[in-house]
Amino acid sequence: MKNNKNIVMLILVFNFAFFISFGNFFILDKGVNYSGGENSLHKDIINLSHSGKFSQFFVEDYNTAGGDGFQYIKIALGEESVPPYSLRPLYPKFIGSIALWISNNNKATALNLLQPIMGLFNILFLVTAVWFLYLAIRKYINDELISWMLALGLIVGIGTIQTSQFFMLDVISYSIGAIIIYLFSREKYIMLSITFSLGILLKLVFIIYSLLLLYPLSFKNKKSILLVLKILLFPIISFVGLRLFMEVDPLSIQYGWNISKGEIEFRYLELHFGNLSYTILFLVQIFFTFGFLWIFVIYSLSYKNKRLIFILFGIIISIILANALLASSVLRVIFVVYPVVAILSALSISNLLKQN
Repeated sequence: MKNNKNIVMLILVFNFAFFISFGNFFILDKGVNYSGGENSLHKDIINLSHSGKFSQFFVEDYNTAGGDGFQYIKIALGEESVPPYSLRPLYPKFIGSIALWISNNNKATALNLLQPIMGLFNILFLVTAVWFLYLAIRKYINDELISWMLALGLIVGIGTIQTSQFFMLDVISYSIGAIIIYLFSREKYIMLSITFSLGILLKLVFIIYSLLLLYPLSFKNKKSILLVLKILLFPIISFVGLRLFMEVDPLSIQYGWNISKGEIEFRYLELHFGNLSYTILFLVQIFFTFGFLWIFVIYSLSYKNKRLIFILFGIIISIILANALLASSVLRVIFVVYPVVAILSALSISNLLKQN
């Protein structure tokens, strides 16, 4: 058992070392890439930054996903954005209101304060999320040190490293994912429903986490079915209500995806599977999102509770399919299911530690 634990610890530490060393400049999916200059598509915002105080705080022109970041900046400053970004108003508007208050409504200075303010909240969210994830993991493995190591992977992970310094919604999404997993592990389904609803206001990806509701439903009794129907009510209201309020297609989910109008687009699918080299790249990116934790994820298939394993694997497969259909970035998008990967890893490691 001691040898198994040493191997597990070595794998976890190696993952940390890899992500810290290569996270932002991972050659297959960079987190940092300069997009400023005279030909920048967001030159107006960059110039506005230069005219305000604390311009050295502005770093969004180094964000590989700058197209997303600049849209969130527009929302934060009260300017018009476009779907799907305009359907994620909650967090940018909250940070923007603080920045505008501190700057006495000076937009240029508020712009430069957005990222530092969000950075402070990111610290708070990550610390809180790691604590909740640790509590969830402890339900599945009786080893305190390994539980902390798996929970800390939420911070020392490639998705967090690539996005935490920019004006993005990824860190808060990862954090809410951790809280959702905690609530699921404690069977607090009403709170889980409310958290789903809040998550949908931040990012649509939380619909994938609703697969967790299949677990109580799998027991096939009247009580569990009524519970699931009750839980689904809040997320559905959140999803449809926001879109009706924003006056867009009630089933809008991404560029070109207005499902109620029969509009579906496959440009991202072609980007990831257009030829063999694109497909190989996509698979390699998926692997490096979690690195050698995939070993534990695969080994968890031997866990006796097949219902739980099936549902958790369903979430991972769903995020990969959603990524292929709806997004160009891979690492930061798929990393949102790290809490699920951590639970599967805990189940797997628990089995390994029981072996003589």
